[in-house]
Amino acid sequence: MLNQIIGTPIIQSKWVPETVWVKRTWKERLFSFPWKPFQKMRETPGVYVVGGVIYCHPKRYAEIVRGLTQRPPDASPSGSQADEL
Repeated sequence: MLNQIIGTPIIQSKWVPETVWVKRTWKERLFSFPWKPFQKMRETPGVYVVGGVIYCHPKRYAEIVRGLTQRPPDASPSGSQADEL
């Protein structure tokens, strides 16, 4: 059920890097926002969307599932907020 989010399939692969450091050119360092000229690398995400399919690392998939299945801390199943009205 959670292998698809609104009809979009999610594929787990250990070959998808969780984070990758990509070298930055001097032009990117000087003229990008936020301005960080001394940072030589930038981090890329570990989730990729290719042709309507989401590819992610198994650790990132676990975070997605945990985020979708967790109930917010202020949500109460008994409906105590409705009783206050």
